[in-house]
Amino acid sequence: MPATEVDKASARDDSNDLAAYARSLAQEASAQAHGGGATSSELPAALGGKPRAEWLRVLGVSDEPGLELRAERDLLGSGSLVVAVYRACEGCQELAKLNLRVFVLRERAGAFVRESSGRPRFASSMCPHDAGAPAGERSVELRPHPFALAPGRAAFALQLRCEISWPSGSGLETHLFLFEPRGAALAQMLTVLIDKRLHDRVGDIETVQRGELSPASTQHAGYLDLALRSTRERTKLSHDQTRAKRLDTTTSSAAYIWTGSQYIQK
Repeated sequence: MPATEVDKASARDDSNDLAAYARSLAQEASAQAHGGGATSSELPAALGGKPRAEWLRVLGVSDEPGLELRAERDLLGSGSLVVAVYRACEGCQELAKLNLRVFVLRERAGAFVRESSGRPRFASSMCPHDAGAPAGERSVELRPHPFALAPGRAAFALQLRCEISWPSGSGLETHLFLFEPRGAALAQMLTVLIDKRLHDRVGDIETVQRGELSPASTQHAGYLDLALRSTRERTKLSHDQTRAKRLDTTTSSAAYIWTGSQYIQK
């Protein structure tokens, strides 16, 4: 039976009972885990056609060729607006050239003002590509559901999808970045590889791995743990699609715990 608003409010009031809070948010957590299929909107579409230049002024961002904006409204409560800004840069060798920035705006007296902002940190192992080939396309989306990790605290996720390559194959990777607003800054709580699709030309084998990240019922240091559940399928391909052969399907799980400054794998 779904939790009532009274149930949820009672659970939120008890900041020491995160297990009860997790149970009251079970349905929301399930929605978060399956929210990656939706895509965020261009700012004008998300906000009724308000001029792009006006939003760039609020963000303090200069327009430039290839500049992309993604937005989700009310992601961190009523009146909030989360915006990701990046430079579409197909063929760029370094992720830093995306110039990816994330902003949280809040509506006050009928106008949006900038509340916090930050830049994601990229690991050197992200989005590898063959030295003999240009880097492929990269795209950024905001997940349309928040992560409720502690009473009165909300986080949000941004996903970076990139084409990858190596001498014998190519594929796609999707990395998830989890952020929490803290004053004027955005704390990067977790970075994790969530999905991948690989095609190895040696043996003509395709590997598809899909993951779902969701809050668990246990907690550390006042924040709910996170669980990543993944399914991996390997398929022997064939020019005749009817002869493609599933080699194996495996499942795995990983737990992440809060240390006070970031989530780490348990």
